[in-house]
Amino acid sequence: YNVFIGDAVSDATMDDATYNVGVGYSVLSALTSGDYNVGLGSSALTANTTGTRNIAIGSGALDAPDTENDNLAIGYDALGGAIAGGEYNVAIGNYSLDANTSGDKNTAVGYNSLTANTTGISNTAVGYESLIANTTGVYNNAFGLATLNSNTTGGSNIAIGNGALLNNTTASYNTAVGFQSLRDANRTADANAYNTAIGYKAGYTGTNNITTGNYNVLLGASTAASQATATNQIVIGYGATGTGNNEIALGNTSISAIKAQVTSITGYSDIRIKKDIRDTDLGLAFINELRPVKYRLKNPADYPVSLLEQRFKTGEESRPKDDETVYDGLIAQEVKASLDNMGLEWSGWSKNESDGKEGIQYGALVVPLIKAVQELSAKVEKLESQLEANSAEVSASQ
Repeated sequence: YNVFIGDAVSDATMDDATYNVGVGYSVLSALTSGDYNVGLGSSALTANTTGTRNIAIGSGALDAPDTENDNLAIGYDALGGAIAGGEYNVAIGNYSLDANTSGDKNTAVGYNSLTANTTGISNTAVGYESLIANTTGVYNNAFGLATLNSNTTGGSNIAIGNGALLNNTTASYNTAVGFQSLRDANRTADANAYNTAIGYKAGYTGTNNITTGNYNVLLGASTAASQATATNQIVIGYGATGTGNNEIALGNTSISAIKAQVTSITGYSDIRIKKDIRDTDLGLAFINELRPVKYRLKNPADYPVSLLEQRFKTGEESRPKDDETVYDGLIAQEVKASLDNMGLEWSGWSKNESDGKEGIQYGALVVPLIKAVQELSAKVEKLESQLEANSAEVSASQ
């Protein structure tokens, strides 16, 4: 039940082999007892002896495996490596998986995809030269041209979109979805990066491209961290930029409001998570130093260069409409100056590590306002006591 067409194909030594098809020079020439194999092309499955259910289409496809089963190779030299145990692999495209030795359950679709893989298992590469440098990395998924192109030993990465995670070599647990997202990410210190970027060029905007950063989440086209080594930053929204490690940034400079069904945000204030507790020194004197103002926001396209977002620097987006709203608030620099003059510190003032932009947490004003009210109450009580005493003296003298 075998069919062989070509020169130097399988001979009488394969008496126990059945249901095999071989077409081409030296196809299945070493076969002894393997069954259900298909070899089409010069030297396809030429070393197979007892392997079963293999399909090789293309010159040199699956030409080295001898006892392995259930491999599929389509293309010149596809799965042409010296396999010594690799099974359940699929290679479609010239040179795909052609260095594989013992890697199992890999899928490579595209020219040169997974071409350097030796022992890596359970990788999926779809696209021209995707996972081209992978050798022992496992559980990677790459979809798109040159995705995870430099990866060698990194594992459990997901890259979807041309050039996504292009330069990653050894880092693991990254997810990049979008054209060139996390293109420069390549954490090598401990190899565990855990970055997630979703959107066109997320984490690769030309400004603060993530390189060795870890535990970051970037959601939105052209989102960027505050620095290349960013840690635990969450950045959400088109063109949004991180403000610092362990911080969340929502929206770009065009966002004018955050609205929700709830009227407040609950912050944990449990005594069990606090230490060095003492009374605050921010009270009435601090409040009296503040200057409440009314103002309108500048158009984000008119910001100083140091604060200008990348989308305006590159001309990627035209000038937005001016915001005519009149706001009430404080000037961060004035607040900081008051604090410095008084020799005080306040957690409600902050400064971005990336661009130096200063900000105010208006909710944090509640604490010094409470202290100010308490100080005023004490003064009122003292005045009331004095008034009562004076009234008693007047009454006694009458």
